[in-house]
Amino acid sequence: MNKNNLLSSAVAAALLASVISQSALAATDTGTANARIVTPITVTEAAPQMNFGDIQPEAGATTVTLDTAGNATPSGATVVTGSPSQGIFTVTGTAAATYSITLPTDGTVVLTGPGSPATDMAVNGFNHDAGGTPTIGGGGTSTLNIGAVLSVAGSATQTAGDYSGTYDVTVDYQ
Repeated sequence: MNKNNLLSSAVAAALLASVISQSALAATDTGTANARIVTPITVTEAAPQMNFGDIQPEAGATTVTLDTAGNATPSGATVVTGSPSQGIFTVTGTAAATYSITLPTDGTVVLTGPGSPATDMAVNGFNHDAGGTPTIGGGGTSTLNIGAVLSVAGSATQTAGDYSGTYDVTVDYQ
């Protein structure tokens, strides 16, 4: 054999030994891939709508606190009658899934009323009764009750009549 053939044979033998030793060290396993499709989460207002009741304000500015059970508690001597009720929403999604709730921040919701000039009323302090880790019920739905605090101007400046406004409730899976 000539030197080139001998050298080529030696290189080929070394490469073959390297491939054989690498193959002897290689291992294969099969991994598992998973996915879960969840029911889209929705939130829908149920009847009745949030209602602070019929309010008879006193001379100075006051507030009416509406709790998540629908009880309206006025500050000062303000009188609340009628049928106050909390905001009630139905959350629908995957059973036993946890979700977050986003309510309006203070200073973003007003109730606009009649008259000229109308004195709008701010709604702040939005809260809910779903606790720290809201969870969708076993049937795929949960009820979410919303309360808030209404600021009422004094009787001299708060125009009599009906006031209304809207607010957003956002839910999202955690």
